[in-house]
Amino acid sequence: GEVVTAIHDAGALAGIHCCGNTDWSLLMKTGLDLINFDAYDYFTGMTLYPDALKRFLGRGGIIAMGIVPTSDKAMGETVESLEAKLGERVAALAGKTGLDSGELWKQCMVTPSCGTGSLSEDLAEQVFRLIEGMGKGRG
Repeated sequence: GEVVTAIHDAGALAGIHCCGNTDWSLLMKTGLDLINFDAYDYFTGMTLYPDALKRFLGRGGIIAMGIVPTSDKAMGETVESLEAKLGERVAALAGKTGLDSGELWKQCMVTPSCGTGSLSEDLAEQVFRLIEGMGKGRG
């Protein structure tokens, strides 16, 4: 909480990334503005805290969905397959929290799942091609 306050006092948004599962409710009540997580391999953990997520989003929080895998799995994915997975996950969160999925989409970002910096150049380029493709045609 103290770190988040210091970041806010400096005029910035405070965010965190967690690679695996955690007690998401603890992070959601810290005052963070953005929570980034691996929504490709560890999505189910986020669904375990619907009330905390609803409060987090209700105060304007943003969830950065790491839907693009940062492993060899990325070579087998397409923009369309990842968009379908993301749509399923947003619908699941909407169902769990009772929030409107359209509103939930407005508070989501798409990111790599985790660890892009340590990938081979070819794999990192594939990850970013997928991210870029998911952003095409959206306002």
